[in-house]
Amino acid sequence: MTPAYLRRQLPLQGGINFRDFGGYAAADGRRVKWGKLFRAGHLADLTDDDHAHLDTLDIGAICDFRTDAENAEHPPHLPQDIQSRLIRLNIWPKSARSVEHMIRGLAQGTLSEAEVYDAQNIVYREFISDFSAAYAQMIHHIIAAQGRAALIHCAGGKDRTGVGAALILRLLGVSDADIFADYALTNHSQAALQRIRVYAQKGAAMAGVTDAPAVDALFNRFLPPFGARADSLAAALEAVHDLAGSFDGYFRDVLRVTPAQRDQLQQWYLEPA
Repeated sequence: MTPAYLRRQLPLQGGINFRDFGGYAAADGRRVKWGKLFRAGHLADLTDDDHAHLDTLDIGAICDFRTDAENAEHPPHLPQDIQSRLIRLNIWPKSARSVEHMIRGLAQGTLSEAEVYDAQNIVYREFISDFSAAYAQMIHHIIAAQGRAALIHCAGGKDRTGVGAALILRLLGVSDADIFADYALTNHSQAALQRIRVYAQKGAAMAGVTDAPAVDALFNRFLPPFGARADSLAAALEAVHDLAGSFDGYFRDVLRVTPAQRDQLQQWYLEPA
């Protein structure tokens, strides 16, 4: 893992891609506060020791982007007082395909990497075109927390969460370069890499080759399609412009964040550099 990922990763035994996305410079010379904004994969594996650490973060808002089925399979394991601050937003784009479908197609050669990339980028556009209401709920849930820490999460902490984090950072005035850099840090998550290795093992079994070199080769092939790719996030951000003409218009007219609310968010989550 890179030093940047290690610096942001929280010391949670059961955390999945659980990291702080503070510290980035904002356009007005301030920076995003550390210890206020967190992103993660599912929370089902958190331990009692993890709960004790979470208690120190003063989390006032949690947004879970997963579906009912995902929640049933991996219900969040949170302290009761924090659980009460969670809202569920049920994001699953209509073009999304199951991981099993992609594993089988890539391993057996019925799907090319290019086809997977194109399909994923359509999904990222649908995050904006079809689920802006959910992202509006995310922002307004954070506003309701009155400056306390916020946590957003999905299953792996990459796609739905990646778009959510990008919108929050852009609302706070963070540059595209830093937004894309934060998104790419998922590629250094040991949990994310282990998940891709499991996919490679499944794919190798589907293709009838289970020896270690075959699994390693498939793992290397799977890294780009199952990792965080800049072109996917770019597709979502382009969809913002297509929908509203600009980010300012999107925040104002689609997410319904008033200038006063945006200023207040910046007062809560930014500090002098």
